[in-house]
Amino acid sequence: MVRWVRGSEVPITVKVMNNDPTIATALGALVDIDSVVISVWDQDGVQRVTDQAASNIAVGYYRYFVATATTWALGACDVEVVLTASSKVRILKQKFILVDEDPG
Repeated sequence: MVRWVRGSEVPITVKVMNNDPTIATALGALVDIDSVVISVWDQDGVQRVTDQAASNIAVGYYRYFVATATTWALGACDVEVVLTASSKVRILKQKFILVDEDPG
């Protein structure tokens, strides 16, 4: 679970290893990834954000895919990350909770 402050712009970062067997099985080599799309749903199942990942950064054995999302819906939310490469798809899911508190 990740805590977000309502209305804040939050970078969602997905970190995967180049040789991660679960990713490699679904996608093949990560260097061939065509797109990364991050979607956010609120607790009512309403899709609030869909963002094409803005960054694809390779650091050593890791790759980082980053997108920025802003949402005002409070409560438990679902984050879905869809990686596609050569017509193969890998879906990663994560839950987070959005809270109403002062970031300062």
